[in-house]
Amino acid sequence: MTFIDDKGNTKLSVINGNIVAQYNNQQFDLFSYGIEVEGFADDWVGWVTSHKNYLPHSFTNPTYNYHAEVINNTGILIWEFLNKSKEVEVYQVYEFDLNDAGALKKMVLSDTK
Repeated sequence: MTFIDDKGNTKLSVINGNIVAQYNNQQFDLFSYGIEVEGFADDWVGWVTSHKNYLPHSFTNPTYNYHAEVINNTGILIWEFLNKSKEVEVYQVYEFDLNDAGALKKMVLSDTK
């Protein structure tokens, strides 16, 4: 198992190419629910569907950094988008659900540096 964030009370690792959070002896595959849109990428939605979009991670060409922490029983994921110089260009903050196996519930912040 390779950790991509091992600081704090929540660890992030990559298993089978997907981001996995470990907290309090539990493991969560981080994903969003989605609906398929023909000819386009799936739309992420805020309700439960049968379609899950797992968060991928590439070690060969990383274009994202991820950080996670659980605060007051709420999972927080920071998703940093990197430019070609590997500097953070945009970041998004999501809540993830500890009761729904790591579902990303909502975006709480998106900003540029």
